[in-house]
Amino acid sequence: MNVNLLPEGLSMVDWAAATTAGATAIATAAGTGLWKDLHPRLKSWMAKIGGKKADTALQRLEATATEIETSSKDQAVRDKAKNTWQARFEVFLEDLEDDERDALAGELLELARETEQAHTRAGAVARDHGMAVAGDVTINAKDRGIAVAHNEGGINVGNPPRPGQEKKA
Repeated sequence: MNVNLLPEGLSMVDWAAATTAGATAIATAAGTGLWKDLHPRLKSWMAKIGGKKADTALQRLEATATEIETSSKDQAVRDKAKNTWQARFEVFLEDLEDDERDALAGELLELARETEQAHTRAGAVARDHGMAVAGDVTINAKDRGIAVAHNEGGINVGNPPRPGQEKKA
């Protein structure tokens, strides 16, 4: 026997938390290896809202993923995606009956929880031109070699000038 002991108008699922969690999962997973697991599950979730609304949402989801992938170093892009998807999820859930809203909000929370667990298990996630390490790193150079994990400038292998004897152009 399923009895709802909550006063009328109160939900059994905090759907505001669900929208935030779902949006955070998208912003976290897009552009990483986590996306391949989250993406099909989001598609399935959106199919449950049905119709043109779901089709439009799927197109927007693809656009969001592409935007994050092409701007993976820009945290502002991920933040914008999170805020945008939080608002979209709120609209989706607002249009549903209480029982359906609770069910879909619960599924959204579960998707987000699983994405967060996968992110934690991954330990470290690298993006383009990055190196992710979940343990120690040892980099060695031999025979006048150079060992670098990441370099954004130049590398000079000559001896530096002595103080006060810098070359003048």
